[in-house]
Amino acid sequence: LVVRQSLYSGTYALLNSYSLVPNPDYWVSILYKKLVGRKVLDISCDSCNISSALRVYGHCSKRSPRIVFYGLNLANVPLGLSLPMNVTTTALLYSLTAPSLTSKLVKLNGDSLYLTYSDSLPPFRPIVITLENPVLILPYSIFFLEVDEVYLECL
Repeated sequence: LVVRQSLYSGTYALLNSYSLVPNPDYWVSILYKKLVGRKVLDISCDSCNISSALRVYGHCSKRSPRIVFYGLNLANVPLGLSLPMNVTTTALLYSLTAPSLTSKLVKLNGDSLYLTYSDSLPPFRPIVITLENPVLILPYSIFFLEVDEVYLECL
């Protein structure tokens, strides 16, 4: 179940009311629903040196006992996200971008998102990365980062 309020001109639904094509919020909602669990984590980190333009939140994954970090880059430049994790740890990165801030087209890791011909969801293919270096968060993007490491708070 997804409950939301339309704020943008009062008519911004998850689906276009005429064509029923998904609006950008639809794809964000689907990924959130697939990845993010109910338990909220305190991810404050005084030594992480995170830009104020990078908003980051943490939850237990739906596939516990993993962690999912998600958030957005409000800057017009890429920003690095350093996580205090084991450098050999891998993570699954889902990066949502658009050609412009008002675009109806959404890309996941560079691939355009559309419903299939049978109105099914497309495959959501993450990029597998290691946390050896800061994770590059693209400008004006929304991201989900599922860390492949057991986190005791999520057991």
